[in-house]
Amino acid sequence: MNSSWTALLEISLGLGQSLDSKVVFRRVLDGLSLLISYDVGTIMLKDGDWLKVVAQRGFKRSIVDLELKFEIERHPRLKKAFAAKAPIRFQDPSEPDPFDDLVEGADLLTGKVHSCMAAPMLLGQEPIGLITVDSLKEGIYQAEQEELLWFFGSFAALAIHHARLIGSLEESRRLLEEQNQNLRTSLTRSNGNELIGSSQKMKFLRQSIEVIATSLAPVLITGPTGCGKEIVARSIHEKSNRRDKPLIYVNCAAIPESLAESELFGHVKGAYTGALGERRGKFDLADGATLFLDEVGELPLQIQASLLRVLQEGEIQKVGSDSTKKVDVRILSATNRDLQEMMENGLFRRDLYHRLAVLSIMVPSLGERKEDIEELTCHFLHKLADRLGKRFSLSPPLIADLKERSWLGGVRELFHYLESLATWAKALGHDTLLSETNQPLPAVNKSPPQENPEIKMDLWLDMGFKEATREFQKQLAETALKHCQYNQSQAARLLKLDPGNFHRKLTELQKP
Repeated sequence: MNSSWTALLEISLGLGQSLDSKVVFRRVLDGLSLLISYDVGTIMLKDGDWLKVVAQRGFKRSIVDLELKFEIERHPRLKKAFAAKAPIRFQDPSEPDPFDDLVEGADLLTGKVHSCMAAPMLLGQEPIGLITVDSLKEGIYQAEQEELLWFFGSFAALAIHHARLIGSLEESRRLLEEQNQNLRTSLTRSNGNELIGSSQKMKFLRQSIEVIATSLAPVLITGPTGCGKEIVARSIHEKSNRRDKPLIYVNCAAIPESLAESELFGHVKGAYTGALGERRGKFDLADGATLFLDEVGELPLQIQASLLRVLQEGEIQKVGSDSTKKVDVRILSATNRDLQEMMENGLFRRDLYHRLAVLSIMVPSLGERKEDIEELTCHFLHKLADRLGKRFSLSPPLIADLKERSWLGGVRELFHYLESLATWAKALGHDTLLSETNQPLPAVNKSPPQENPEIKMDLWLDMGFKEATREFQKQLAETALKHCQYNQSQAARLLKLDPGNFHRKLTELQKP
């Protein structure tokens, strides 16, 4: 066997020992130097209208750490090689070479290289980059070297293909994890809630959802706390032609401002301290699907500007990346805040509002549809029966009591109130669910009984400092949430805390 082909076989076996494309690229150039004499060798990948150097040997030491990119249209040799379907030798000395002045040891007067050869790297018939060799000597490349370069370029293309397959599988795994997390979060938050009710307001809401679901335009969902805005968003998605794709959920109030752009748009490895790997953002995960921005009124102005740019251009840019990516995302957003007032006070961008509210839908409060309370109660008790393992009948006084309440916390407050009643009723052995006035249950929406502060202090002293501090934080958080009708963002502002930090503190306090 020819010594060149023996060397080629040994090199190809070595290439197969790594799935890291950077390692493979380096081995390709190292192996190539054993069979083809060159002063500089490169592997370049297509990046939009540019060719980006991803591996090289022979450039000047002063530029080896720089990111080198060449615009294809501005370099005749690169343009010819990229369009070719086979290796190509450049023999016209008057034609500029992209590597002039970049090669270590080039002519000090002219800075020019003298021999150049390139081969397109093809996946199928699609060129994804170039492999090139350049020499300071004239006329040293012949047909035999073309064939060898072609083989090495094929190895590099296969390495890229394998790396992309592995990356795609990894991203698919991450996407499934995201979808599963979104599903678990959605199920946890919804507590089995659905669009329950036969009132005129609910009938109109369902009709509006049917109409809005046929469009791909952004939708702004408004309404008071606990009215079911997320359920409406999920209903719009499930009735749309994107129902087979995920509904990606983002709680805008829970994202720290410093990480908001990374969370929404993703980041590349090394984009900031702690970015140990590349990450896809929520917009990338929702490409071809639906993105739900809950509590959108809590976004800081700086992030609002970034969000507006994505909505206008239809493309995202990862933190730390120079390239952009087109995305096709259907945007649903929700808020319980008065965005009109926020715009007047300079807290919400007017141009972003008009982008988000191409279509809008108002979810009625529970107080506006009290005729639905009995139907909602029966629905919730059916869900609670499965959870508690016990069924309850309703007492007429309870229905009357429920209809008299204000329910500032909306449907969510009604569910939690019924859950409290059912839990206590089961503990007391009751088969009929009574109102709190008929049994020793903690009151809702009423002032708590006054406690002797000295007795409470004695209890805290018995707990010890750490446990007493934790108990005080729990009581303070619960008081703030009740004061704000269980709106976490408003409660965080009341306590002068960042919404994201408050959300994490609640999660921490709920742990045993």
